[in-house]
Amino acid sequence: MNHIEIRSKDNPSFRKLKRLLTSKGIHEEKQFLIMGEKLVHEFLAEKNSPYKLQFAVCSVDTTFPLNSRSMKLGNDLFDELDVLNTRHPMLVCSFEDFPEVNWNISPHGLQIVAPISDPKNMGSLLRSAVGFGAESVILTRESAHPLLPTCIKSSAGAILKIPILQTPRSIKDVPIIGDNWALDMDGVELTKTQISKKSRLILGEEGLGLPDHMKADTKLKKVSIAIKNIESLNVVISASIAMWYINQTEK
Repeated sequence: MNHIEIRSKDNPSFRKLKRLLTSKGIHEEKQFLIMGEKLVHEFLAEKNSPYKLQFAVCSVDTTFPLNSRSMKLGNDLFDELDVLNTRHPMLVCSFEDFPEVNWNISPHGLQIVAPISDPKNMGSLLRSAVGFGAESVILTRESAHPLLPTCIKSSAGAILKIPILQTPRSIKDVPIIGDNWALDMDGVELTKTQISKKSRLILGEEGLGLPDHMKADTKLKKVSIAIKNIESLNVVISASIAMWYINQTEK
């Protein structure tokens, strides 16, 4: 394919593009979409990205100055693919499987274990992780795929700037090996502790928190965020506060 035009939604190439709107499709095709003018141009300007540009996707009424391959879609097909309503040409990129975490190796920096199933929240978490200097983010079985368009947008492209590790385990089966901390409402107040940047910060599931057996596990140190007048904080807000505090206090 150099430059092709598609006007039928039954076209196999278009059906493949539509699969990239789902976690399953991204995982199986090993490709994902970058949408939005700012994110597209930032990616094209990046020289050392681990992700590889495959081709651009435009509407038939749009041109995009790329010397590489491109695909033009009928306007109705492009609108169907443009779920973020960017009205801008998008990129199809490829990626390798995220490496599996080795729990027995201590991290060199702060690792975030993130069983976050909502793509917007996952994107926001990744943005905070990059901003506060986390080493990497670990996906569990519950995690939203970080290369979903909504997640990339919510992260403001941060997903493309931080190492991602994965585990086939659910959060309830994550082993507690080494220096591990977790956010929990019954934990010691965050500001009364000091957490090493060379540790893992384990987040609970959205709305559920930590599994009961992890709450009771004495090897897992728990910290809480002091709040007033509300019952709890969003997990991403709590994690962001914790990452900021760790970044400020641990040298």
